[in-house]
Amino acid sequence: MNRHAASSPWWHAARDAQRRADDARRRERDERVRSLDERIAECVSQAVASGELQKSAAWGRPLPDDGYFDAPPELRLAFKVLRNAGQVPPEVELMQELQRWRDQLATLDTASADAQALRARIAERELLIRLRVERLARTLTL
Repeated sequence: MNRHAASSPWWHAARDAQRRADDARRRERDERVRSLDERIAECVSQAVASGELQKSAAWGRPLPDDGYFDAPPELRLAFKVLRNAGQVPPEVELMQELQRWRDQLATLDTASADAQALRARIAERELLIRLRVERLARTLTL
């Protein structure tokens, strides 16, 4: 007989008790999720049966492509919260400002001092945007 099996340390019992408790919590959570999924399926089935869904103007059409799935999964929620609040990420604001400057530059005489100063600002802003987008891609944080 294995000498370790006869006298297992007290922490094995504690570990096993913790695992049993974790398993029970996991089963309870899974049951709640299943219940919610079943309730959602029931509501959708009722809406289909009553014809409520078919009355929608968007019925049978593909979902609009709002770029949600183009964003990295880690940032989707943050971008969605910003969009729902009517805001855009800072990088987008910088890009919009950059475009306004480019439009303004197109109206200026290319040899003027104002045009040269604006080109310098545009170059700086492009660099700032590139750095911020690279940091965003690397850290996945806003």
